Amino acid sequence: MRNPKFFDEDEFEDIDDFIRAIQQNRSPEYKRSCGNKLWRFYTEDLGMQPQIAAETEDILKHMTETILAEGYSGVLLVLDEVSLFMKNRDEDQRVDDEKTLVVLSNRLAKVHNLPIWTVCSAQQALESKMGVKNIIADDRLKLVKLLEGDKDYYNIVLSRVREIKDPSAIANYYLYYKRGFTWPNSIGLEEFSHFFPFHKPALEVLRAITSELTTARSAIHFMHQTLRNQIKHQGQELIRLWELFDEAVRYEEDPSGVLSGIAAIKTKREQDYVAYEACKRQIDGLTKGALKVHRDKAIKVIQTLFLYHVSRTRQQGINPEEISNSVLIERSPDANPDENIQHYETLVENLKKELRQIAQNFDDDGQPRYRFDPVFTGVDPRVEFSKARDLAESNEVMQREAREHLLSLDTWTVRTRQMSLDLSNGVKSIFLDLASKPQELEVAWQGRQIFGSVAMKDLGQIATDDLPLPEIDTAQTDQDFAVFIGRKPVPAATVTKLLARRKDPRVLMWVPEEFTSEERDRLLDFAAYRKLVADYQGKDTEDAVAVINWVANTLQSDMAKIAKVIENSYARGRIDSLNTTQMEFRVAGGLASTLSPLVDRVLTATYESRDIKFDAPFTLRKEEGVKVINGIVKTGSIPKGAKPNQNISAAQNFGFGLKIMKKSAERQLDIADNPHAQDIWSFIDNYLIDDGQTMKMETLYKNFMGIGDPKIMA
Repeated sequence: MRNPKFFDEDEFEDIDDFIRAIQQNRSPEYKRSCGNKLWRFYTEDLGMQPQIAAETEDILKHMTETILAEGYSGVLLVLDEVSLFMKNRDEDQRVDDEKTLVVLSNRLAKVHNLPIWTVCSAQQALESKMGVKNIIADDRLKLVKLLEGDKDYYNIVLSRVREIKDPSAIANYYLYYKRGFTWPNSIGLEEFSHFFPFHKPALEVLRAITSELTTARSAIHFMHQTLRNQIKHQGQELIRLWELFDEAVRYEEDPSGVLSGIAAIKTKREQDYVAYEACKRQIDGLTKGALKVHRDKAIKVIQTLFLYHVSRTRQQGINPEEISNSVLIERSPDANPDENIQHYETLVENLKKELRQIAQNFDDDGQPRYRFDPVFTGVDPRVEFSKARDLAESNEVMQREAREHLLSLDTWTVRTRQMSLDLSNGVKSIFLDLASKPQELEVAWQGRQIFGSVAMKDLGQIATDDLPLPEIDTAQTDQDFAVFIGRKPVPAATVTKLLARRKDPRVLMWVPEEFTSEERDRLLDFAAYRKLVADYQGKDTEDAVAVINWVANTLQSDMAKIAKVIENSYARGRIDSLNTTQMEFRVAGGLASTLSPLVDRVLTATYESRDIKFDAPFTLRKEEGVKVINGIVKTGSIPKGAKPNQNISAAQNFGFGLKIMKKSAERQLDIADNPHAQDIWSFIDNYLIDDGQTMKMETLYKNFMGIGDPKIMA
């Protein structure tokens, strides 16, 4: 190419340099220019037209013959990822590809008898688009399915990354995991050993991920990298799904091949990965609660659900047992499978409440399933709750209303377009009946039935307005005591002032202690829940249904703890009377159980009739007291051995056989073995009959019950 007739001096070029320039410069315009120059060289300088083979068969035949002419005895041609290469080719290109494969596998070897062998690797079977299967046939490409069996894939990748040096040690691992999880028992020791030290479900998910993102080599790199670091850190656990994820992220700068896989997750599934990182940041930002305590397990659960999502397997989600069998970390060293399943169910329930990306649905048997769902629309109940809670923190009205609601907590029914929900979940306040009006309380004192009033009052306001407390009108109401319960904490001086103003030792006053910081947080949470319910109940929108359902799900586990703040604050409070302050008490079993010992204490210190006791199993009631009095004032006798409820005398209902003589000296009890005989006789002798005077029945009864005559008062 140095003929001055056809080329300028600056165009002179050595043929080797000319070819090298064409190979190095990929510009189509440059190649076209070189082609024109070469064509002029042939046609004008040499005066000939080159005959260049254009058909695929001719080109490949010439290639093979040229290789053989160099001294080689044959050609082995290996084509990798053929199906992936042909996947995005257009129709004409696909037809040319198929012709090329037929030439390589049939025409050259069978027709031209050339020593050439062709091997194609493909993730999918190669099928013709020309109407017939002219690629795969006995005289062309023979199909050999490397991954036809269920375990073929795992056999390949496992053989590449591990070697078992002591098979006998695997049984101990099997027994260890079988003790706390159901998965080993479901597959048996043989399959457990086949996949050791990898967790089989983890490899199933990994296979699905890598087949979509890259190739099988990625799975091998993931497994090898994880196993290498497990050995490096002297790990003694199975390699689980979350570890494959964790190692891939942690060593993403390692050029061993892990980078390509994890980069594909970040780029091809960018929205999903961003959602995962948001979940992790939110968990890391928590300052309290179960997710704070079990932070590491919570992250591992999220990673597990995330990888199931990315792999497009188990689209409906996995249940708590499968989550437990995936994470494979016990709740405690001695936990059994049921305890571990319950532990992870509680954990994922908390994740569902805290993270919008953790979704829940139910299978045909009504069992919950959980999945990672980065795509959501509409309002976020968690964001709305956060706004409402911020408002409640600075709004005293919301706090006061929330406290009043807890004091009177009963069934809390909220209706949506789908159903009616009881947000209280059966939790009720011990002060439920008192919140709206005073109640009569019955207690047993000295074997007698007595009554008193219990009322909730704003004691601070009563003291500020200088108002007296209601008095105990025993003569008109038969009430022997009164308990006033403060709606909110007040100073001890206020309690002392109110008791001194009433001047009745039978009055008790119960005030709560201030909330702790944790209890106040729960009150603010409750105020925020009330705000969401008020804003969204009764509406027919998707947002309203989502918010109400979220509140209902959250309160299933939180309502009892929220309601407990009221009871706890009163349990730490104080109960005082005029003569006794800061009495010891225990809140348990309802108001009657809590107050009865205190009422007994103040009445015993107040009433002289404390000396008249009626032992169990009988309790002297108001109605039965009248019967006793009837028996006392009736002259006559009751036969010994008479049965109760026989129509002899009303007094027989108590088993009293009394004979009252008109003269004082002749008074006597007819049944000497009555355990209450002496007490009743002393009562009659001292208080009921005096020098033949007759008392009214009402006065007689009140004196007998120890509530009427001022002489009976201390």
